[in-house]
Amino acid sequence: MPEAEIGREEFAALPSRLIALSPLTVETNRRLTAGGEDIVPRHAATMGMRQILAAGTLLLLACFPEQKRPLEAIKSGRITPELPASYLLRAADSEIAMIGDILL
Repeated sequence: MPEAEIGREEFAALPSRLIALSPLTVETNRRLTAGGEDIVPRHAATMGMRQILAAGTLLLLACFPEQKRPLEAIKSGRITPELPASYLLRAADSEIAMIGDILL
């Protein structure tokens, strides 16, 4: 099953489901656990876009350098199926933020 991170590969029509995490996500999480690879999950639950957009308030918060490019694409304002997180721009109350030295 494909990775389904909202910033990059979330498929807009799919419902909530379990997904396998990509090697990049596993490696990023491994860095956060000081090398504790045995405690890094390999699967996650993800929400479908319909459920996400049904929320009253949305906050997309990113904190890793590899998330900069997708967030810049979202902030360009173009809503596209190639970047399903861009659908967040349709939400009445949403905010997209990057902590650190890029995008706020």
